[in-house]
Amino acid sequence: MVVSALIGGFSPISWAQTVFVGPSPYLSREDIPPGFYLNDTPAALEDFEDGSLDFGITASNGATVPPGFIGLIDSVDGDDGVIDGSGLLGHSWFYGAGATGVVFTFSAPLPTAAGVVWTDGGGTTTFEAFGPGMLSLGTIGPVAIADSSNAGTTAEDRFFGALHGDGILAIKVSNTSGGIELDHVQYGTAGSLYSGSILGDMDDNGVFDAFDVDEFELALADQGAYIALFPPVDPDQRGDMNGSGALDAFDVAPFEQALAGGGMSIPEPTTLVGLGLMLTFLARQRSRATRD
Repeated sequence: MVVSALIGGFSPISWAQTVFVGPSPYLSREDIPPGFYLNDTPAALEDFEDGSLDFGITASNGATVPPGFIGLIDSVDGDDGVIDGSGLLGHSWFYGAGATGVVFTFSAPLPTAAGVVWTDGGGTTTFEAFGPGMLSLGTIGPVAIADSSNAGTTAEDRFFGALHGDGILAIKVSNTSGGIELDHVQYGTAGSLYSGSILGDMDDNGVFDAFDVDEFELALADQGAYIALFPPVDPDQRGDMNGSGALDAFDVAPFEQALAGGGMSIPEPTTLVGLGLMLTFLARQRSRATRD
């Protein structure tokens, strides 16, 4: 089942543990969607300004194009130090057969967030992400974003990205006509856009149900231990059932109410004893659900 949502002004599409983000306008690395990476910082960002493709990334086809090749070069606007509507003075990745597209493959350990910026091409554009074993995680598009110019214009430049808890092996971008220009191939650890995909899904399986109780309890008791088990997940966002901005004891009652579908409620905790009683209640609820 496909679930669509609007998060932070962008339009992610969730396939269980996969969240797609984009296309969103992109003129510099400052336009990486907030929450896409842990601490909003990619582990690696390849801008091709040194003329090479590094960081353990490989490409199925294409090559780096330096400044001076009008019609073939369309860098991210800010790569030349000035955002001025032109991408002619930076470097980008070009391939002449846009319909075939370019696949960028990442090396182990696989990132849980990866993205790329499409800067030029013709027709409509499609982005696809692949998990371990090159299993397709889904696509964005085709979308009509091309401006019919090959003179280095940057208003059309768009970020496409994907987040997946089991890792992203590769991403692919294609457009239906002409060549294709790409830039800012990047990856890292998934941030809060992934963590916030399904509120209450503490075991990170794409479903909020009674089997999230143990992990909810763990996150309350020891966030370090929880993060070690579910590194892409921010427990303060995934378990923040009352919208306070953090996971704490006052999320227990709304968590139970959400599981029960708005039925029986229990008081909010005022002491550790009260919290213990609530957690015992939740464990019993899970036991009943398992027997049913």
